[in-house]
Amino acid sequence: MATVSSSGRVTAEGEGSCTITVKTKDGGYKDTCEVYVEDEGKINFRPTSMTLYLDRTDSKTVTVTIDGDDSDIVDVTWESEDDDIAYIYEENFDYDEATATIIAGSDAEDGDTCIFTVYVQTEEDEYEAEYKVRIRD
Repeated sequence: MATVSSSGRVTAEGEGSCTITVKTKDGGYKDTCEVYVEDEGKINFRPTSMTLYLDRTDSKTVTVTIDGDDSDIVDVTWESEDDDIAYIYEENFDYDEATATIIAGSDAEDGDTCIFTVYVQTEEDEYEAEYKVRIRD
């Protein structure tokens, strides 16, 4: 459910609950606390990453779904960190998934990468994630 670093930072590892125990080095003081972790949903990408080739007709589509949130998608926004390297050619969304077709930009060169940030609004929540696109000859 959760792990604790040597500095005391608690990190969620999965849904559920657990008890965290802390004690002093000499053992003179000990305390516990309950930690509850809920799965709040996350953005999944299919495929998980993308490579575009410099043939300007090359385009690929990524599909976005939300795990852990059964409500409908009501809005999706994509932002490219550099439209000259890669940009959204076409995008759509319906109740349970969103798609974006990505194409290499006019200044793209072999070895470039471009990060897209996607913002997904459902009836219940808002999600944000980054998607990496690589450019190759």
